[in-house]
Formats: sequence, structure tokens, C-alpha cells
Amino acid sequence: MSFKSTFLTFALVSGIVLPATQPAEAAKICRASITSNTSTPSPTRALARASAVTKWAAKVTSRHNLSWANWDNANAKNYNCWRKTTVLGTNSWRCRASARPCKFN
Repeated sequence: MSFKSTFLTFALVSGIVLPATQPAEAAKICRASITSNTSTPSPTRALARASAVTKWAAKVTSRHNLSWANWDNANAKNYNCWRKTTVLGTNSWRCRASARPCKFN
């Protein structure tokens, strides 16, 4: 084995030589913030938040399309929740979710 081929093998194994093409990074594109309609009354805050996110995703889908409606990709996520006590004395939670819908190109 020649010195040149030995050096190239060592360089490739040790990571000195980078591949000729690097993968391009996906660009994140965001739209204006959207606020959901009020969630359905729920016995817990967590269920009310989940309902608000579902309503947010439906609203985003109707304005843009399904590819924008991923809550995990959204920026500036916020919940506005409140509790009401019903006439029967049980708690009922409601929330609104707002966020900037985003997607990766």
C-alpha cells in the first residue's frame, strides 16, 4: 500500500476529509399568529389545552393547509385558560391556544 493511499484511508476513517456534498438544512417558515376558538368544557386544564390545540390546528388548516397545522413546529405558543364552577359545583376548564404556524421547507 502506498503512502498516498494509506493517508487517504486514515483521513477518511478519522473524519478529516469531509464528503463533497453537505446536506442542506431545512428552512423554517412561519406565518402570522392564529388563536383558536374556545375549547370544549373539560374537567381538567390538560384536557382543555388539548382541545384548544385541536381547534387551533383546525383553524390553521382551514386558513392555510394541513402542513402548517403541526403544534410542535409552531413558534410563540401560548395558552389562555380559565376555570368556571358550574351550578352543580363541578369545575369546568376552557382554554384558547395561540401560536405562529410554521413548517420546514
